[in-house]
Amino acid sequence: MFLKGERVGLRPPQRESIDSYLEWMNDLDILQYILRVRPIGRAEEEEWFANLSKRGDDVLFEIALLVGGR
Repeated sequence: MFLKGERVGLRPPQRESIDSYLEWMNDLDILQYILRVRPIGRAEEEEWFANLSKRGDDVLFEIALLVGGR
């Protein structure tokens, strides 16, 4: 965990979060506000995750809900 508050934290993207990413990226209410014209598939999302280490200047993080202060 990079940064940690009482109830939320910031951490590097986690592979186990891919299902959540897919759900969000394929939600029509979200899709209308991002630069995508079609839904994303698992293979494309897996490829995006695999290439994160090659994005040298980008800073990416997840917002994580901390259950029980962990």
